[in-house]
Amino acid sequence: MAKILVAEDEIDISFIIGEALKKKGHIVSFAFDGEETLKKAKKENPDLVILDIMMPKMDGFAVHHELKKDPKTKKMFILVQTAKADAKNVFLSDKSYEVDGFLEKPFDLTKFFDMVEGILKSKKA
Repeated sequence: MAKILVAEDEIDISFIIGEALKKKGHIVSFAFDGEETLKKAKKENPDLVILDIMMPKMDGFAVHHELKKDPKTKKMFILVQTAKADAKNVFLSDKSYEVDGFLEKPFDLTKFFDMVEGILKSKKA
């Protein structure tokens, strides 16, 4: 069981991901914009942040930057999920972005769970 923060501005996607994670035994909270994501990450100290790139108020790139520069949040695992096609290239080519996984929307839930569990297992190791 892990604490997971789902940062996603599309309520339907948040609900699907959140309910699926809860069924796997995880504790799930939600943030619907970048600013809320930062506040909740600092307050709740989740094991994993599932981070969308295209969000209101602050995009996922800026959220990632802020999480990684803060000593309290810099060790949090981040799984990026986005429909933004070129985002993967940015994360792979720019070494200042430290992410633990990347999924392009739409994604297969089995692949999603495999990635989440792999990331969480690496935390235990």
